[in-house]
Order: sequence, then structure tokens, then C-alpha cells
Amino acid sequence: MIRTKTNMENDPEILWKKIGGGTFRMASGRIIKPNQTFRAHLSQIPVGFRDVIIPQEPVPAGQLSSKNRGNIPEVVSQGKIPKYKLALRGNSKTWYDILDENGKVLNEKGMSKEVAEKLLHDLEQ
Repeated sequence: MIRTKTNMENDPEILWKKIGGGTFRMASGRIIKPNQTFRAHLSQIPVGFRDVIIPQEPVPAGQLSSKNRGNIPEVVSQGKIPKYKLALRGNSKTWYDILDENGKVLNEKGMSKEVAEKLLHDLEQ
């Protein structure tokens, strides 16, 4: 019989991110929601889920074999930093919205120019 579980002492925790929809339930019962980042050992993430759960830190090269590699890249590139911009809200000349790079409005209500610029400054930091 071949043991399939590895010793977690030699398996460091890595920062992972769940992409896509739906939830992922780990063997320990922990529920991971979409776009959530979490720390887990490499052995806790099944190979079949490595297309929707991606590492945010480099994975130690000695930890990966061709069997448990999945689609983990050698070096994980950092995601692009979203760009935000200020736009007038509808036909108004005094109310503003904050838009992300896809044109999605981030605020629910219109804001004055001073408040919107402060929020824009805070988002870019």
C-alpha cells in the first residue's frame, strides 16, 4: 500500500486564491468562497481543483512532482493593479462615480467631487 497523505511538517502553508463561482469545501470542513484568499498546505488542495484555486505565492520547487503539480506555474505573477477613474454621474454636473477598469461603478450613491477624489486616492494606495 502506498501512502497518499504527506507529512505537513515538510509542507509549508501557501497563500491561495479561489477564483470562479461557487464554493470550495476543504477536507477539514472549511468553506472557501469566491475571490477569497486563504492559507493552506499544498497537500490540502486536490489536483482537480487547481484550475480554480491558484497560488498567490511561489510554490517551493521541491514540493511539486509531476503527479501533484496540476497547473501550478513555476513563478506566480502578481495580478494587475486595477485602475480607477472619476466620472460624472448621469446628466449631473455635481455628482461623481468611481469606475474600475471595466467601467463598473464602485459606489452606490453619487458623491461630491471632494469625497470622490479622496476615495479615489485611498483606492489607489
